[in-house]
Amino acid sequence: MTAVMLLGTVLTFSRVGMLGALLGLVLAIVFLRDAISLRVRVTVTAVVVVVVAAIAPFVQTVFDDAGTEATNSSDYRGNLYGLIPGMRILGLASSAYRGTDGRVFYGGFRSIDSQLVLTGLTFGVLSAVGVLLALAVGVWLVIRGRATAATIALVAQIPALATVALITQYSVFMWFLAGVAATSQVLRRVPAPEADAADAPADPGPDSEAPPDPTPARTSALSPLPGRTPSR
Repeated sequence: MTAVMLLGTVLTFSRVGMLGALLGLVLAIVFLRDAISLRVRVTVTAVVVVVVAAIAPFVQTVFDDAGTEATNSSDYRGNLYGLIPGMRILGLASSAYRGTDGRVFYGGFRSIDSQLVLTGLTFGVLSAVGVLLALAVGVWLVIRGRATAATIALVAQIPALATVALITQYSVFMWFLAGVAATSQVLRRVPAPEADAADAPADPGPDSEAPPDPTPARTSALSPLPGRTPSR
């Protein structure tokens, strides 16, 4: 299953997709020691190494052929950070304007391929800081070894959040993953109920006698018929 997932991610030729998948696997292998046995972690590590060694030359060839496009995409995402100074504390950025089709644009960009930047431009700096703090808490939980599998998966999406906007099904997936991560962390903190020895009923000793039952014992036998009187 791990090999199939990695192969499917590679065939998308998405650098951030491959990075997120590899990052999630590495974090799970390193920090989910209680949930994943040593044998499984060793097996998954061997599979990852084999898959990466087998497909690395092919992927590198594709990226070399698309060198100009990849360079332009990297420069575009780098230029997005020039919009940060125009963010307001709350609300739309000062660089926002509405086009004739009703869509909102920022500066000279037709799209914002960074959800972290887009959050600040749309809702303000406070909202962006809140998202960053939530992600920082997730990273801290992973480093401390207290993160669940869902939290690790969410942390592995940080590179994607910096380079991709929440569009189409990705938005639904991210919010679902965030909900699962938050719920699993809360459930992990809730201690399991322990039985209190003081509240448990005392075990009667072998010599103790049970108190007599005041109710008469019931039987399935029929009551005797009343005696007949002699007829005259």
